[in-house]
Amino acid sequence: MMLLLITILKCLVFSGLVLRIKPEEVEMASYFPQFRDDLSEIRWVHAVNSRRQLEEALNSEAEMIEADVFLGRIISRNPDLKEPVMTHPPINESDLSLRDFLSEVIKADRRKGVKLDFKSIETVQPSLQILSDLFEEVFE
Repeated sequence: MMLLLITILKCLVFSGLVLRIKPEEVEMASYFPQFRDDLSEIRWVHAVNSRRQLEEALNSEAEMIEADVFLGRIISRNPDLKEPVMTHPPINESDLSLRDFLSEVIKADRRKGVKLDFKSIETVQPSLQILSDLFEEVFE
């Protein structure tokens, strides 16, 4: 689980944001040593933006999950509440929040890396707070 959360944090480094993570912790080859000689062989699942797609991705042979994060609303919740959700604009609603997405990946306890594609700058700060909260929950 620890490596999974570190991998989740790696996605922010890959997205161009700077976090205080040791360089050896952001090496894909150390997380997926079976691909050390050819990282291009790592399998990806793209646009995992719904609960169904996340379940399929977690049960797939893919090592990496790519998902889009946008400030929007969760279907069937308060329409006025905006939060980071898994969707691609112009769609601004989803059945999966960022918090639920990350929680499900952690709970699955499978070796999966995650790349988050933030679709607006307004989405980044609340997403970082969610990541920070989850980090504290897992490592306390």
